[in-house]
Amino acid sequence: MITYRDGWFELALLENTGGFPRHTHDEYVISANLNGVEHVWLDGNTFDVDPLMVTTYNPHQLQSGDNSDGRWQCASLYVQPGAFEHFFGRAFRFAQGVQQTPVLAQQLKLLASPSDEPGEGAMYQERLVLLLAALMDNDMGSPAPLKMVSEGGRVKRIKARLLDCLAEPPNLDTLARDEHITVAHLVRSFHQEAGMPPLAWLMQRRIGKARELLRQGMSISEVALSLGFADQAHFTKTFNRFNAMTPGRFQRINF
Repeated sequence: MITYRDGWFELALLENTGGFPRHTHDEYVISANLNGVEHVWLDGNTFDVDPLMVTTYNPHQLQSGDNSDGRWQCASLYVQPGAFEHFFGRAFRFAQGVQQTPVLAQQLKLLASPSDEPGEGAMYQERLVLLLAALMDNDMGSPAPLKMVSEGGRVKRIKARLLDCLAEPPNLDTLARDEHITVAHLVRSFHQEAGMPPLAWLMQRRIGKARELLRQGMSISEVALSLGFADQAHFTKTFNRFNAMTPGRFQRINF
């Protein structure tokens, strides 16, 4: 079952199949088991994968898997070959076929879970870039240090730009290009400075502005339109997720 897809990434939940014969993928494949154990063969090496591990397959690597355990489930992220050049500004190839990384395994499984959050693909993409960056660091054995010179000033500048266009914010590619950095550097440095990536931070500000406008008496439909939500239903669903109440209830409480 496909749970998320954009031009660079595809997330899927896979159920027990009994196994996969030897095959290759055109994409990178990054997987974590939800349940069960898989016996993997990868380019002549074999290993067992449990739910605390993440497997990382490069494009065109020959692989097979035996998951005859009837409880087996897997979350898989498929990454287009050009994604590393696009987001990180360089080519990359995983040296390890498996990583013992319980935290990252759990992050992948949560990201692959079915989502009822429409219109938030860009924020999903931010989280996937952060996951990839962490897997790359782990694969290389140590984190790649960020160049933090002037990062505080840059993040402050990006925040101001995002606040100036709450309804129609620039996308990650545009922000990174205008700052002359890679998308991955943008997301990681902003996350390090602000505690969350840029578009997730922006959503917090949009919801804060929505509360302000609702208190002023603006109608729910007008608030949704002024803040760039696809429609009133999308705004209501998002507002409820952040505030544990609908905008209508919020407005009634405040009047």
